[in-house]
Amino acid sequence: MPAIRINNIDLGYDTFGSGRQTLLLLHGGLLSRRQWQQQVYPFSSRFQVITCDLRGHGQSGKSEGTYAMPLFADDVSKLIAALGLDQVVVCGHSFGGMVAQELALMYPDQVSALILAETNYGPSAGLGETLTALMGWWALALTSVERRAQISADRHGHYNPDAAQYLLMEINQHARDKANYLNIFRASISFNSKPRLKYLECPTLLLLGEFHPQSHKPAQAMERLIKHAQLHVVPNAGYLLNWDAPDTFNRMVLEFLEQL
Repeated sequence: MPAIRINNIDLGYDTFGSGRQTLLLLHGGLLSRRQWQQQVYPFSSRFQVITCDLRGHGQSGKSEGTYAMPLFADDVSKLIAALGLDQVVVCGHSFGGMVAQELALMYPDQVSALILAETNYGPSAGLGETLTALMGWWALALTSVERRAQISADRHGHYNPDAAQYLLMEINQHARDKANYLNIFRASISFNSKPRLKYLECPTLLLLGEFHPQSHKPAQAMERLIKHAQLHVVPNAGYLLNWDAPDTFNRMVLEFLEQL
């Protein structure tokens, strides 16, 4: 599988199809570009599709320093440039949606539109959220990766046994390097885009799983804060909505892309 040297690490990526637009898919935290296996072929029949493994994930390299969203966004920005692309539509799930927001805020000329699936503006957006995030951090630090993988599979794979197995497989791979695993979470809990969302100018689609209500209130706030945002709920889907209801998820994304 191809990789490219970006910011002193090898970044794994794949390209599929061709078309008038390029769609870049960014996976969730602790996962990999394999998350999009039910999307790449339907999408690549109409558009060029790129998937990549974020730093510290999948086949991409790790680094010793502290991870932060600007670092992940810069990796992706340099990947876009290295592939000779001017602008892309960026679709990010959860952690990948945070990276997508940061990319659009730091490098707006590279992002023509955003699709933010089951993501939010970050857990450090307020005092209560920050305290909750810190408590969650210590819980993670004291829990084995294997136990965390099982919790995630039980919670987010509830509506799709294949999704549960996928989560177990991906997250358990991080058991070999818990420092990198915690570094990924550190980037997540330090992220806060809420005061900057008003600066996003590109069309934005927010997608939520019907059965994951925890994400609904932040997403509704994001819809109000982002100038050109629309929010849709994917029926019969939870947090891993592109696995739980792939046909509906794919249709909503394609309808949005056709409007651009």
